[in-house]
This record gives sequence, structure tokens and C-alpha cells, in this order.
Amino acid sequence: MAPDFFRPLRTVIFFGWMATSAAGGLSQEVSVDEQTLANGLRMVHLESDAFEGAALAMQWTFKPGLELDKTGTREAWAQCLDAQWKADTVGTGWDLTWQITPFGFLAHGNAEDWADWSTALLQGIFEGTPASQWESVRTQWISDWDTIEHEPNRLRQRATAHAIFSSRHIYGEATTTESLQAISAEDIASFRKAYWLPSNCTLAIAAPPNTPRPALMTEVLTNWEKREVQKAALPVPSRPRQLSAAIVLNESEPLFGSAAFSIRLKPTHPDALATRLLVRHLESTTNANLLLHLDPLASSLVSNWNGGTKDFKTNVEELRQAMRDASREALTDSVLNALRSAAETDYTHAMARPDGALGLLMTEPSVFAAAAKGDLHNVLGAIRANDVQRVGINYLRPDQMHVILVGPAEDAASLMSDWIDSESMAFFDQNLQPLSAYGPAPAGMTPSEVFAAHYEAIGGVAALEGLKSCRQMGTMTAGGGMVMDVESESSFGVGHRTTISVEGQIMMEQLVRPNEGISKQMGKRRAMTEAEYQRYEEGMYAMPLLAAELRGLEVELVGSSNASGSTQYVIETYRQGDLVASYFFDSESHLLVRRVEVRTGPTGPVTIKTSYEDYRAFEGFSFPTRIVQRSNNQNMEFSIETVQPGARVDKKQFEWE
Repeated sequence: MAPDFFRPLRTVIFFGWMATSAAGGLSQEVSVDEQTLANGLRMVHLESDAFEGAALAMQWTFKPGLELDKTGTREAWAQCLDAQWKADTVGTGWDLTWQITPFGFLAHGNAEDWADWSTALLQGIFEGTPASQWESVRTQWISDWDTIEHEPNRLRQRATAHAIFSSRHIYGEATTTESLQAISAEDIASFRKAYWLPSNCTLAIAAPPNTPRPALMTEVLTNWEKREVQKAALPVPSRPRQLSAAIVLNESEPLFGSAAFSIRLKPTHPDALATRLLVRHLESTTNANLLLHLDPLASSLVSNWNGGTKDFKTNVEELRQAMRDASREALTDSVLNALRSAAETDYTHAMARPDGALGLLMTEPSVFAAAAKGDLHNVLGAIRANDVQRVGINYLRPDQMHVILVGPAEDAASLMSDWIDSESMAFFDQNLQPLSAYGPAPAGMTPSEVFAAHYEAIGGVAALEGLKSCRQMGTMTAGGGMVMDVESESSFGVGHRTTISVEGQIMMEQLVRPNEGISKQMGKRRAMTEAEYQRYEEGMYAMPLLAAELRGLEVELVGSSNASGSTQYVIETYRQGDLVASYFFDSESHLLVRRVEVRTGPTGPVTIKTSYEDYRAFEGFSFPTRIVQRSNNQNMEFSIETVQPGARVDKKQFEWE
């Protein structure tokens, strides 16, 4: 079983003898006996004459509070648990093989000894001491790091999770040898104590009728101490608002690629089954091999390809077009019937195996319930063509996709350059540590020097320091050709005000003063959010970039970029480690020519690209008179007609209490 990095919240552990179902077993029913113990443990027992062997599964719905700062602790715990179990079964004669990942566990064993060895395995979970294995596990893990973690397919898996969830999300952790060195045995013991709770667990057995249950069920599980389950502290992963690229530099051939995006859909949602039918349809009409993972917190859809750059781009575009087509036109009856029939066959075969039945119970509960009752045909038949089309419209976002490439730098960059804009590309080394997309800046140059040169070019640092206020007036042209009046007034150090009006009537107004702001729309007033205040706060400074530290920003000169035949110095600002904006200054004129800003919108991050053009002189100072903002395929153009440095500004407008 390949590691499934999209399942950290719903860890499923399968033990048992995974046997092939008997011939004719597809017609056998599965009986379900379910109870909840006093400690909150959910117990499920499945029986069917179709089962030739037995299987055991355990599932925790982890709710990590992110108090575990040591990246890789979950993986370390899984590796130690594996080592502990292998040590406990030496010399027993039991035929056991393991595949264990940080997010799921799979065991095969001798069915005749099932009760004995499954009891020993459970004993290892509840009473074992895997943390004692940590030193030897870590030594071997680091020794094998380059071979295992830098294998191209493994790199692609890690990079895909990283792209969807980011390094700050527990799903997208980028483990390194350094982070492993930082983990202690106490960290692993704390993890086990915090997250292995009966009140947050389902234990299920699938077996032929009259198969004895492990003795541990009555001896230990009923006395397993109930503890409070931590509340989840993980944000819902955001969707990209455009095509974005993650490029992992690796000299392997062929190129390994993925296309992926998050889906706002939980496993128990009524649309889940229709979505699975749609994914089947997309697979049948493209070259894509799609993995749909429905998760209570973060569902996702991923497709992987191996091959040349040309084939990869063609396949991704083919998939995106198939998504669009599925949203625009409903499936025909014949196509939908074929999808229903294939799904019913697959689900029925799964229900005839103990591991398959447990898999559906844990990951597709509504399908399992229908299949166990013999109602699967009717449930699938109730899904209509417009249901499949609707889920395509609601959940698939072909223009909001992560594209991940693992391969030689030249091939990857060449493929992306005519497909995805440079600001949407991120480069990583083989440990998923970010690499700069820019060339070097002149040795010894500092961000302050770049800022100072810019302010000298537009009027002089000393003159700007003496400037007390400024007024700018012009128009804004938005989508559809609507033209609105825009006016801004700043009393530096006191407050800033921006108004947008239509035919003389103020439609929107933003006012800030130190540490607070208000926003008005059609006269209705509300307090600004922190993000809004930080956006408008810079209007209170004549030289906002030189005041970056006062504004709580960290500043870094990240390199240089070549655009339109000129060299630009690139400076990035951060707030508490998060990128706020990138600034591009022309190396010769020292003028600010471009800014790329990341804002948080209701459905995810929004990248706003602003160009500053046609600088003109106003009373000794230079200002751009054409400002164009682009975001999500929408443009706004500001035409500045009048700038009045030192204008008389009424400070009372900043006294709204």
C-alpha cells in the first residue's frame, strides 16, 4: 500500500489476514453488530460467509492542537511503533509482514493464529514502549534518508501535500534530518498519550461467523482510560486562486508531475458518492489516474504522471478541459449507467473481503451502510445526471489547481514559463526547503539602501521627512468599464482616508489612525479587521517602506529579476513569518515598478499584482499616474490626475469617537 499522505486526521490501522473472497461470495450479506463502551470506544463487529479470513481495523480521528512543534513527531512515532511490533513478534513463528506509514498501518498474518497475534499487536499499542526504540530508529532513518526520502515518487508525494496544505499545516509538514534530530523520546511518548484515546476511536473486526475475538478485547479495552479529546486547531486549507506551481529540483528522469487541489467536501456529505462517480468519469475520458481523498478537515483530488514535459502539460490540460466539460453538460444516461454499474461491482467485491468491508466502513460510511443492507443498487440508482454535473460545478476548480513537478531544473522551468506566471511558481530543494526564484543582488546591498534610493528618486528622503500631508485624486476603472472617482488624504503620522464615489456620492470609505481603523459602505460603519488595517496603515507614512519595522514587518532583499530588458531588485516583507508582499525596484531609475501582494479572502489566499507606471512630477515629487491591479483575472486601473503634496487636510476626520 503506497503511503497516503492525505489521511493524517483519520488514521486507519488494518491488521489481519487479507484473504481473497470465495467464489460466489459476492451475494453474501454482511451482518453488523455495533456498540459503544463506557469509555467512548466505538466497537463494530462484521460477519459474512464470504470472508475467508479475518481483519481488524482501528481508526482515530486525530484533532491535533499544533502544540507539537517538533516536525516529524507523528512519523517518528509510527516508525518506533513498527520497530516495537517487529521486536515483540521475533521467534513466535507468526507469519507477519508490515507496511506502516505515519497515517495508516497495514498488517498481514497467518489466519490460523489470528486471535493470538492480533492480541499481541494490540498489546503493543496499549502497553508497549515504542519511544525506547527511538535512538536506533533515528540512526537508521537518517542513514537511509537520501535513498528513501529523495526517491522521485516519494518527493512528489511530499511536495503535493506541502503544496496543498503548506509547511505550517500538520498535513504538509516538511520533515528533514535536522527536525528528526530535534525529536526526543519524550516527544514520542507525549504524542501517544495525547492522541490515542478510546473516546476518539473506532475498533472494528471483520471475520467469518463464529470467529473468536482477541482476548484483549475484554481484558484491556473496557479499562482503557477515557480522556478529553482536544479540539482541532487546524485551519481549513485554502484553495489556490489561480494555477500555482511547486517545482522540486531533482536530476532524475523522467519528470514526475502531479496536479492537485483541495475540495470542500466531507466523507459524510450527501454529494460524496456523486463526486466519486464524477471522478470515475474523468478517469475514463482522460489519461489521468485520480486519487480522491475525502477527509473531515481537508479533502483533495490528485492526479499523478510520469513522463516528458510535453506529455505532462498535455495531460494536465486534458484533465482541466474534462472538468470544464463535466460542469457544462450533464452525462448521458448510457454513460451514467456504466459508471453506476462499475461502482456497484467494485463496492460489492470490496464488501466480500474483510479488509475491503472495513475500508468502506471507515472511509465511505454511507456506501458501507447501503451495501450492508443490500441497498447499494438503489442508492447508486438514485444519483442523477444533474447531481453529477452539480458536484462538478460546486467542487471542481480546473483554474485553481496546484501543479507539482519533480525533475531537472531546466526542464521544469521551461515547461512552466509559458503556462504559469512567475509569481505563482515556488522552487524547493529535495528537502522541500524553499529556494529563491531570483538571481543574486549586488554584494553588500541592503533593503534600506534600496528603499532610500527609491525615495531619493521620487523627491528626496529629507523632503519626504518634512512632508506633513498629501492629497491624491483621480479615477478607478473596474470590470465592465465602470468609472469611479477616487480620493485619498493623508496626514502623516495622524491618519489616512480613501474614498470611492460614483457621480458625487461616496460609496466606500476607509479611515485609519494609529492602531485602529473603520470602514464605511453606503454610510454603514464597521470596525476594520486587522488585515484591513494593516493594508491601509501605510497611508499614514510619507515613506512607508522605511517605516517597515514600526509597522511590524520583517524585510529581506531576496535577489534580482530580469523583466522587459531591465534588472529589478526584489524585496520581500513578512509579518510573523508569513509573506506579505514582494516589491520590484528598477535598478537604474530606482522607481518601484511592481508589487505582488498576498491577501486572505473568504475562500483562500488572493494574489494581487500591481504595476506602477507613468511617473510624473507634482510640486517637486514624483508619483505614478497609472496604477494597474490584477487579481483572479480581474483588472482595476487607477488614473491619478492630481497630487497635492502638503495639502491642507482636516484632521478631525480621524476623530470618529
